Amino acid sequence: MGLHAKAKAEPGFRFYALYDKISRDDVLAHAWAQCRSNKGAPGVDGQDFADVDAYGVQRWLGELALALRQETYRPDPIRRVFIPKANSTAKSPKLRPLGISTLRDRVCMTAAMLVLEPIFEADLPPEQYAYRPGRNAQQAVNEVQEALFLGHPEVVDADLADYFGSIPHAELMLSLARRIVDRRVLHLIKMCSNAPWRKPTIEVARHVRPKPRTSDAAFRKGLPYRRCWPICTCAGSCWDGRSSGWTRVLALGS
Repeated sequence: MGLHAKAKAEPGFRFYALYDKISRDDVLAHAWAQCRSNKGAPGVDGQDFADVDAYGVQRWLGELALALRQETYRPDPIRRVFIPKANSTAKSPKLRPLGISTLRDRVCMTAAMLVLEPIFEADLPPEQYAYRPGRNAQQAVNEVQEALFLGHPEVVDADLADYFGSIPHAELMLSLARRIVDRRVLHLIKMCSNAPWRKPTIEVARHVRPKPRTSDAAFRKGLPYRRCWPICTCAGSCWDGRSSGWTRVLALGS
């Protein structure tokens, strides 16, 4: 029985043997393919996809698998940059913080997501659309439109500021532990969420410069769940579904 089917059939079941699946060769290869299709900039180590190709993808993935199996894997610091928002202007500059993980960490977290996502997908309500495979904001908009057509004229449009940056670590880990009892998986997620930031920069086109008036000490400690984006979307959706008291709220995402 697959993980999703097991989780769906037994809502109270807690999964206890998952860590070995994250380090499987086929799971890491699939995670690598996903990360490569998403492209993205290098992390703090400067390593990009071309570097891994030159080194040897299978060799690189094998070393990551070995580090996971021997439990010597440690996530690198996050490279934090600030990029202009879409509504930013020269007179009124607005910046969005962005965390960039190393390729190694991205592949590791994507592999963990591939294993964990089917479990938490089984617990999410059908009205939730954000950060879910095969679902998108347009589908949520279509459902709102259908509800309007059926005579429900009231629509609540809300946006949570810094959602993933404000989820409390302890409570979210407890929420994950409702389904996961594999200590090594929980430890892996905790390590990634607590990894430190590298001093932030502002990126404009190809130019990068330090963000003014920002001390190194301000970013030594990781911030909640922006560190491991693939996992934080999965876990954040779990948290959202757990803490919401509404049954017909449409999670549009942003």
